[in-house]
Amino acid sequence: MFSTEQIINLLHTEQPVTSIPFRPKGGETWVYQGEGSKSQDWRADGHRWVNQGTVGLPRKNPRLKKKYFYIQTENGASKDFVKFVYHEPNSNNGPFFIHYIGNEEASKPLTHGNSKNERAFIRSKPSSLDKWLTKTKTEDPNIVYKKEVQDEEEQPRNLKQLQNLRHKGNTELRISRDALYNLHALARDTSNQFIHVINTFPNLVVICGHKMMFEELERVMYLDSKTQCLSYDTTFQLGDFYVSTLIFRHILFKEMPCMPVLFMLHERKFQTHHELLFTFLKDNIRFPKNLIACVTDGEQGIMNAMTCVPTIVDVRCWNHILNDVGRWLRDKGCSNGEVISYKDHLRYIFGRESREDSLSALSRLSESWDPQFKVYFEERVLPQLGKVAKWSIEKITKYDPYSGITQNQSESMNKVLKQLNKWKEAPADVVVLSFLRLHQFYLKEISRGRAGIGTYNLKPEYISAKIDLSEIISFGVSQPEDIVNGIRSNQFLENKNVHTVESEESPKVDINMSRADELIKNDRISFSPKLRTFTIHGQDDKPRVVTIFPESCSCGNSHCYHLIAVKKSLGMEITSKPKTNLTTLRSLDEKKKAGRKRPRHGDYDYEATSEKTSRTLENSVTDTQPSRIIQSPSRKITESSTSISGPEWVKIGNISLKEEERRILYSPTEWINDRIIDAAMNLIKNQFPHIWGLESCLNAANLSFSRAFGPLIQIVNRTPEHGGSHWLTISTMKTNNKSEIKIFDSSFTSLSFPVQRVVCNLLRTGTPPKKSDKILLKFMDCQLQSNGNDCGLYAIANAVAEANGIDPCTQSYNVELLRGHLIYCFERGEITPFPAGTRTYEYPNGHRFSAYLKIFCSCRMPEDGIYVVCSKCKMWYHPEFDVDISHPVTKIDNKFVGVTIDTGIVKAHWSHFDFNSTKLQSIARGLSPSYVRLGGTDADSCVFSDSSRHDFSKKDVKFSKETKISHFNLTENMWDNLHAFIGKVGWELIFDLNVLLRKGKAWNPSNALSLIEYTKKKNYKMAGWELGNEPEMFPLKWGVKEVPASQLAHDYQNLSVILEKQPQEVKGHIFIGPSTIGLSARVVNYLRHYYKNGPKSKLDVFLNPHILDSLKGQIEDANKLVRKYTPGRKVWIGETSSTFDL
Repeated sequence: MFSTEQIINLLHTEQPVTSIPFRPKGGETWVYQGEGSKSQDWRADGHRWVNQGTVGLPRKNPRLKKKYFYIQTENGASKDFVKFVYHEPNSNNGPFFIHYIGNEEASKPLTHGNSKNERAFIRSKPSSLDKWLTKTKTEDPNIVYKKEVQDEEEQPRNLKQLQNLRHKGNTELRISRDALYNLHALARDTSNQFIHVINTFPNLVVICGHKMMFEELERVMYLDSKTQCLSYDTTFQLGDFYVSTLIFRHILFKEMPCMPVLFMLHERKFQTHHELLFTFLKDNIRFPKNLIACVTDGEQGIMNAMTCVPTIVDVRCWNHILNDVGRWLRDKGCSNGEVISYKDHLRYIFGRESREDSLSALSRLSESWDPQFKVYFEERVLPQLGKVAKWSIEKITKYDPYSGITQNQSESMNKVLKQLNKWKEAPADVVVLSFLRLHQFYLKEISRGRAGIGTYNLKPEYISAKIDLSEIISFGVSQPEDIVNGIRSNQFLENKNVHTVESEESPKVDINMSRADELIKNDRISFSPKLRTFTIHGQDDKPRVVTIFPESCSCGNSHCYHLIAVKKSLGMEITSKPKTNLTTLRSLDEKKKAGRKRPRHGDYDYEATSEKTSRTLENSVTDTQPSRIIQSPSRKITESSTSISGPEWVKIGNISLKEEERRILYSPTEWINDRIIDAAMNLIKNQFPHIWGLESCLNAANLSFSRAFGPLIQIVNRTPEHGGSHWLTISTMKTNNKSEIKIFDSSFTSLSFPVQRVVCNLLRTGTPPKKSDKILLKFMDCQLQSNGNDCGLYAIANAVAEANGIDPCTQSYNVELLRGHLIYCFERGEITPFPAGTRTYEYPNGHRFSAYLKIFCSCRMPEDGIYVVCSKCKMWYHPEFDVDISHPVTKIDNKFVGVTIDTGIVKAHWSHFDFNSTKLQSIARGLSPSYVRLGGTDADSCVFSDSSRHDFSKKDVKFSKETKISHFNLTENMWDNLHAFIGKVGWELIFDLNVLLRKGKAWNPSNALSLIEYTKKKNYKMAGWELGNEPEMFPLKWGVKEVPASQLAHDYQNLSVILEKQPQEVKGHIFIGPSTIGLSARVVNYLRHYYKNGPKSKLDVFLNPHILDSLKGQIEDANKLVRKYTPGRKVWIGETSSTFDL
């Protein structure tokens, strides 16, 4: 053994070695001294040791420190082989005297404690770990591994070792493993000047951007919005996150540099996340009234979200579209010459002066295109035409005849984001910190440019924006390409202040260390000897007061970067991190409550309600919700009413409004005509050229609307073919343009068939047709009109709100101001949102209800009741006929369409009929001329009751007691009302007489004679008579044994004799019987109708062509039977039914 004096002497006199041999033996001694990071390499000597502690020698006033290590075996630490390490108390980095004692055979190779394989674990040198950790921060572990395995000194154990180091290094850059804590701490430290939104559930969303940059954007937009063009794109996926950036061009400088305004870090590419950003943008940045272009990549969720800011218009980059087209063509095997030709065609189409010119050029050029490219163009490019064409772009921003508009402005951000993208495990808090430093860099460059130094140079016309050198922002910044690398390599740390610990792990650092180093680097710390405090100016320039004894900071955080900066500047050791607690962090900024009920200042974000006697502008323009719907009266708009002559009032596009139309608008009771509607749509179209539709409402009469290839708005008439006067608005803004449409109707809650056709005409979905084609109709919860005159004004107001990104369902229009506002807009030549207060939804999500509009055929039109089915594809089509009218094939009776009233209606529901109803008479008159047949199963229990005999006697029925017949009366008054009704509507009556009134086996005609005599007395006209209904039903319905066919024949002959004695008006010209529900072996002389059993029928019965086609076969079979047994007799189809109880 060595004494303390001997060891001290050896440490000072012996020449130290710089490496320890692999697996030293017992009895060996070494004096070791390693330089820099190699000072602890003596620990990796090839043996597995267990640290048993450190003691001082001597115990009082120690001159040496002695470390004890026992060899690790399968049974634990063993004294069979030990290692003692000595060094002076103030020399933690050496030199070291190392003494090995015992039998080295006790040291056996062992696996790592957490290893799943049996490979022996050999500890790597701490200096090698530090080297590999540094390299994996900037390079991929796979690349580092390939390089380091060629190192002669020491190689990595495997690739997994380097990957673990990479993960460990990323973790060390955080304040803690809780990134949410870090984000909240950073937001708090910047006093909400940079981080504005942190949503954590169900997905993490962080919106950040410096408020000083918001001010820069506002200034340049108000300077010249025509040359401004925003850019929004989800540029990269950084590990588990997407990064979306909003960028603008700073037009103050000649270089027109690109500046980031907002960043959004989000886990999912949901529309709601983009809506959150644009809603924040609308609430925190003042936009000018004119439109601002924003270039996007066409993602549907982004386009929908942009409507949150009414003045931002989505446009497309030519380069992106043309590059996509080029890739598609090359994938299809096209040559370079063909690709160039197609691109030239597209540039020509995009560069036309008007929408009509573009569509005309498309029609001409597409004749030479490959059919596959035509389909690709219609599906991918044509819907974007309104966002790339010259006629749309030049009204919003500067148009470039070579590229239209490009998205190259985002390229200046790409190098920063690419640096982060290489960092595959970049944590959210580090990414946000990078964005903060990036914004600080741009803000400082702006101020330097305005001061006449730096990269950017002021344009001569903006020389008034020049500032003095003393006004330059004092941010300490790095170049964009160095920001990420600086964070990754942790270059802001001075490693000499972080002491080496007794383990294999490398020094742990965090974001606070990096931010503290910035304060020191930029001289943001000052000391007050009198107060014994340090004053710190942090990220938000808000002074913080720090004391060291005791340790405290005025920010309230016990481990903030202010305190770390002071300790590092004084050369003090940085202690370990505290346990993080987000609740504690949030509570630092909350004011304490004085009591249980009194709220803290700032708990509410609205002002207290004013006194009842006070009135505000909001109240003066708010209408109450109408309690009832007043339908607009129907008034036909004739050609003369829409072609008004007289002196001109104003000219809106190609429409010259007259003074008479100004008078119409001034009159509160006048209806708005189609010229006023068209003029309003012209103004909207001129201000929002990217919106499709907005065409003349007269196009609805012949369905001549242009196909909408993007979001559309259109005002239409509910009944355009009949010149109706009710107007409504349809829109696809913020929807799936191909299969959804919103209906804003101030009166009706249904969509007329003509408007359904207009919807299909505008969308023209599903070409070629598909069985599942349908359009979702959303009937919106918009304000209902309170009179019958203003539907046109409501339609215009709703269209203007939609175009401006305002939800019409939240608008409560002031009816008294609508007409005056429209006059003002016409005279000024610009249309703005109509005066309105706010209203809340009465229905969830602002939808009264939704319905699907099914579309058919290759014409993609809705149901009109006439179809044929293709025998191969089973698709339904509207039939197209080639009719030869030179001679008739057959003649159809004028009364071919007939009506059947079941006698059961007379029995149970006759009192519900109001034959004096003008509505019922109008509907019935629309079916005339026609026959009306009053008959059915219950006809055989119906008896006529005249004034002399009010009740029918059961003595007239001679069946057994087992019968189930319960008779009911048809009175004279009922007969009179029926004939009065059919006389007014132009119908002719066929009546079914009761055949089960019997005398013995024969029919008893006495009750029928009473009815016939009464009919003759009242001079009523009859079309014909029927005797009995469906003999097959006698035993089933009435419990009556089937009447023999021969007896029925005698009964029919008896009735025929009776009728022959009557005048022609009473006799009629039709005599029917017997009837049947279908052909069977017992039915050989008549066919009445066919139908399926009602209780068992489903909707498929009506839609199954095979069932419907079966009627033709039954008619042919019936005709054959009639021709065989009773030649010359006619077959009468009384009804085809609708399965009676459906």
